[in-house]
Amino acid sequence: MKICKMLVMLFMVSQLFATIPTGYYDSVENLTGNELRLELHNIISQNTNSNYTSSKEEMYRQIDNLDNTVSCVYSGYSIAHSSGDSSTPANIDCEHSYCQSWIDAELEGSENGIAKADIHHLFPTKNSVNVARSNNPFDNVQNSTHIYSEDGGFTTSFLGNNQAGFTVFEPTDQHKGDVARALLYFIVRYETSLYFENVDMLETLLNWHYNDLVSTKEIDRNDAIYDFQNNRNPFVDHPEFVGEIWNDEASITLSFPNESIILGTNQTYSINWFSHYFFNDVKIELINSQNEFCAELISETENVGSWEWVIPADLEASSNYLIRISDCENNDIFDESNYAFSIVNTNSQADLFISEYCEGTSYNKYIEIFNGIGALIDFSKYTLKIFHNGNSTPTNTINFSGLLSNNETFVIAHTSASTIILENCNLTFGGINFNGDDVVAFYKNDELIDIIGNIGDDPGNGWNVANSGNATKDHTLVRKNQYYFGNENWENSAGTNSENSEWIVYGCDTFDYVGSHTLEIQPNTPDNIALNIENSNIVISWNPISYANIYRVYSSSNPYSDFEIDDSGTFDGTSWSAPISTKNRFFKITAE
Repeated sequence: MKICKMLVMLFMVSQLFATIPTGYYDSVENLTGNELRLELHNIISQNTNSNYTSSKEEMYRQIDNLDNTVSCVYSGYSIAHSSGDSSTPANIDCEHSYCQSWIDAELEGSENGIAKADIHHLFPTKNSVNVARSNNPFDNVQNSTHIYSEDGGFTTSFLGNNQAGFTVFEPTDQHKGDVARALLYFIVRYETSLYFENVDMLETLLNWHYNDLVSTKEIDRNDAIYDFQNNRNPFVDHPEFVGEIWNDEASITLSFPNESIILGTNQTYSINWFSHYFFNDVKIELINSQNEFCAELISETENVGSWEWVIPADLEASSNYLIRISDCENNDIFDESNYAFSIVNTNSQADLFISEYCEGTSYNKYIEIFNGIGALIDFSKYTLKIFHNGNSTPTNTINFSGLLSNNETFVIAHTSASTIILENCNLTFGGINFNGDDVVAFYKNDELIDIIGNIGDDPGNGWNVANSGNATKDHTLVRKNQYYFGNENWENSAGTNSENSEWIVYGCDTFDYVGSHTLEIQPNTPDNIALNIENSNIVISWNPISYANIYRVYSSSNPYSDFEIDDSGTFDGTSWSAPISTKNRFFKITAE
């Protein structure tokens, strides 16, 4: 890798003139490499604006309005536009340096909208040049097919082929450092990839960063964006951070799974990593904590920082798994999980579900989601939609993100709900403004998995539940604790009486159960029970089972007589051992 580093005193300009809030970067002192990148991510992940329209208006009104003029960053085309005018200037588009199609491929849930509205990577461009750039990656053009220049003070931007023959876009020299620092900011803020259309942009962007230094215009823009969306581009404030993160030594840092967690069979998880100066294909392996090979999950995957793993139903349940990432070309091991994680057998039917619904007085409204699957869940695959007044299209949609642990609830409440609700909620949202005749629907990968009410119907005041009239209005519904998945059939879920309904109906403004839920699963027998003799002991072992809080061992001298709890042995996780008896004994194991 050839990178020309211009480490000159001009780098200090940004520190002399930028208005950096006191203490903004204190927590990164003495950090380098991946530790610096992770801490910068924590610092700059404060922007929450997802209103793309307001971002564009702010750009044209102030941030990119210089002397009553808005200019294309790629060609130099300029158009008169009064300062303070938030309308879109003639022939100007808003360019996503990190293309919207890339964002859709990399980010889900609320982060998708926040990223698309993030002004740090948005710039004004002429319509025709914006169309030409399209979703082509950035790189140096070797053979140009189109050139774009409308101002003698600008060098040309090019569309054409890079050295490898792939279609790429090369911006004007004056903008190369700006776009490089914008994309380096983006991948740290949103932890995404720079590999698209067979082009890994990192090496090129690093060169552009070193050869096109931070300008006063870029510093002023960073200050203005901070005033609008409350975060900064650290590579404008501290250009030296680039070299401290992306040093010359290739490395890969695994970020997930990298802790003591419980994953489940039949579930999909994203294995994530971050690479420094690494451009080869990677191999992902499943090993155990004794460093013994278990399975090659994938070989020769593109080094894009993420890979989706569907855990097969027949994978042996165990508590000592690790993920290892290595180089496909020479098998060099780059990283593996710092801590072992468990895999348990999960019921293919089990899933997240609505565990509580509250439609109370005023704004006392909330929905509680519960994970009773027995393992960690990727919450980004789920959405909650509100359908008002018999409409067949949702009025409000909530996209979730992150991970939801087993036995954990997630409560979405109205922003003006009672204090006791807000103290137990995970997310406040003004769109949780349903009434008794509105529908609340819960989806996984756009497939309905649970629902309150019938989409397209308006019952008037509310739906009946468990023979309670208008129970979805001025009531709290709590899911009975023997259910561990949702029901897309509302009539079956609501039931006709207290016995066949999945819900318990409580009075108005009952908040006693918000933020907590339990399951009571009937006792059952674990799979793969094995009995061995070890050092004069009987050792019984079995696979762990989802939802089980306790295992019990029963024994009897006759398989046809009553079994009683056997207190002669000791438990060790999913095994039980006891001294060998001189009498015949038959055993039974239950998981409860």
